[in-house]
Amino acid sequence: RLAARLDALERSTRTVTPASARRPSREAPDLVFAKTRNDAELSMGGKMASCDVDGSGCAISSETLRSGTHSWEIRLHRTDGAVGIGVCTERDGFCLDIGDGRWYRGVMSGGMWVTNHRNEVADADSDADAPWCADSGWCGRSLVVKFDCGTGKLSVRPKDGILESVSHVFGELASTPVAPFVFLTSRNTCEIASYVCSPPRAAPVDPTDLLAPVPEPMDSDEEAAQAVADF
Repeated sequence: RLAARLDALERSTRTVTPASARRPSREAPDLVFAKTRNDAELSMGGKMASCDVDGSGCAISSETLRSGTHSWEIRLHRTDGAVGIGVCTERDGFCLDIGDGRWYRGVMSGGMWVTNHRNEVADADSDADAPWCADSGWCGRSLVVKFDCGTGKLSVRPKDGILESVSHVFGELASTPVAPFVFLTSRNTCEIASYVCSPPRAAPVDPTDLLAPVPEPMDSDEEAAQAVADF
């Protein structure tokens, strides 16, 4: 009886990894912009987005983010004016403007800038760990954008990995389908690339829930015979 209980205890302490937690990240290198709002234009099969002269517009990606954590790269080819980088719903854009280092939420249509001062929700440039925000020298460089669907946390960092990322939690986006997007003005141009999706973390499983009850051993031949007779 003691040996049977020790064996059950040993099995209960083994680590059980759910299948969903073992799934690898999914890469989709063909992520592209699929549609635009206002004066934005697409080229290179949707990989490149730009804005008309003296105009403003949004480019929205082909991928809908519903769960898990997602990251993608934005390569900046021209950044003379406002450049908002983030995610969007059908109506609103949520982004970091690397031109002034502030977070915004704004309507993407109607001719209004998403990064209008009335749409400001936070100041990323005040973060001492991210002095690169509001730096005007981003032409030809790349940023990595990361979004957690479960919490609505949006993060942006330089691709070189030397400087810290900045982040803001848009609580209204938690568990809400969104898509990567950019807001551009004044002939600004960028490229979208290197998309990776990691599945959401599965809730831990109690190993004891997977164990069948261990039958108590019979104390004597008489008990075993009685059990057979009862069956």
